Amino acid sequence: MPALMEQQGVAWQEDNFDWLETIAQIAHKLGISILMQIILDIDFANNSRNRLYISQQEFPLGAKASYQNKENNPLMYIFRVETARQLKMYLKLDITLARKVAKDIIDFESMLAEGMADERDDLNMNEMYKASTLEEAQAEYAPHMDLRKQATTILDTLPPNIEVYAMHGYLEQLFKTISKVPKSTVANYIFFQMLSRFIVDLDEREAKRQDDCLYNMKKYFYKHLDNMFYHHEISNDTAEPIAEMWQLLKDSFQTSLQQINWIQEGTRQKSIQKLQAMNQDILNYEEYNLTKTYANLNLLDNDYLGNVRQMLELGAASERAKVNEPPQVKKTASELSTSPAYMKLENAIKIPVVFLQPHTTFSKHFPNAYNFGTMGSVLAHELVHGFDKDGQYFDLKGNNRLWWDAESSAEFETHTKCLRDQYRGFIYEGQPLGDIPNQAENIADNGGIRTAYLAYLKWSVEAAAENDQHKLKLKTLPGLSYNNRQLFFIGYGHLWCKETLKAFKTSFAAMDTHVPSKFRVNGPLANLEEFSTEFKCPEGSNMNPVKKCKIY
Repeated sequence: MPALMEQQGVAWQEDNFDWLETIAQIAHKLGISILMQIILDIDFANNSRNRLYISQQEFPLGAKASYQNKENNPLMYIFRVETARQLKMYLKLDITLARKVAKDIIDFESMLAEGMADERDDLNMNEMYKASTLEEAQAEYAPHMDLRKQATTILDTLPPNIEVYAMHGYLEQLFKTISKVPKSTVANYIFFQMLSRFIVDLDEREAKRQDDCLYNMKKYFYKHLDNMFYHHEISNDTAEPIAEMWQLLKDSFQTSLQQINWIQEGTRQKSIQKLQAMNQDILNYEEYNLTKTYANLNLLDNDYLGNVRQMLELGAASERAKVNEPPQVKKTASELSTSPAYMKLENAIKIPVVFLQPHTTFSKHFPNAYNFGTMGSVLAHELVHGFDKDGQYFDLKGNNRLWWDAESSAEFETHTKCLRDQYRGFIYEGQPLGDIPNQAENIADNGGIRTAYLAYLKWSVEAAAENDQHKLKLKTLPGLSYNNRQLFFIGYGHLWCKETLKAFKTSFAAMDTHVPSKFRVNGPLANLEEFSTEFKCPEGSNMNPVKKCKIY
């Protein structure tokens, strides 16, 4: 690493440094993708086969906006200070050199981020990736790299006749940036990115240290932990009421699809077919043989770095093994351990077990008005993602193809513009919220709360018709001055009740595809006539505007 040699007063021989070979060897041995990612994964257009993906690395700050306006961005300031601190602490660089290297590293990453594909950009998969044969991609990128050599170094070998998806816009920015900066900066960046996977900062406070250790353990053993949590904390009768709620949500959304007048009949029927094929899955990992998966690990309680290295090597070996395995949808990810998510390649919603922990978002002892306002609205939110702009490009089997007709798509864009115009006018921290090209999350929030409310009303009617006293007891809470329908909306509000430090509010709002929590509540409810009716909001008030937006 050039910075270490500079610290020691030794000249770094840049002629001996090959950045492509270096990142390929790191990816092969440790599964860490730096600067670019080259992996085999399921073809999003045809999930019966694999493709070779050449795409961007993971960016620590997540969004393009996080790397912009560096001088006034508190996240960037903290990132720079923390990078310098880690260089000083773990590599023993003097503080002046550590700050210089940190600045060079972050400036370099900021240049790379100019080419990153950002969820806020509203790009579909076909716009994000360029499809080609391996031979075509080899010729196109020949001025910059030997793609076949790079891929085989990482994966050992490639399947015959493999085709390629390349994130061309990012790769162009990568090669342009590499050509502009000193080799020493590229080398420092690569080695620091590798080092960062092994760093664990332990706080002096015992409780905080336990939290940090749990966070790091969860990165590698999330299946174990979620499976243990499922057996210890989730009762066996949880799945049944979730399944009942799910069916009511699907029934209610189907009713909405049948009633909206802007969608053409052919697309309506295909939408209903996709909805009927959609399912939900609680991620308890019961089907996994976790003992077999980790049988060859030899973890030691006094060797953290060695343990991390073993886990990284196991992940890298798993990626290489895909060459000889049939295509399969990536069913799990550690990110799914916190919140439900719609998986477009499966047309399914994955529910993490932690989301079912007693007395938070769902409980069989809570009034169902509250359950539908919390858990129901979240599941419905994810359901609607199957029918947002991106969902129009993935059919009922999870294959990428445009299955909407042109007229319905145009009407969808018109209705989306209503939301886009409405949300950009919301005032946050004294400023308009601003334009968000990708309205998928706002569409899901609005359609989700409407679907969940209709599903709850359907449940309530059925419970009354059955004269089921147990169900009827779950209509509301005793001692409250709110009826059951009002309690539904209160539950929804509780779901997004949180606060953000004032210094970070503007930065978070600029980088997140979701609007701030306040508007995730007030925006959809202001568009819902039933909310205004229940709480008697005056017409023309903020929560009962004359012009309302509705897609689903």
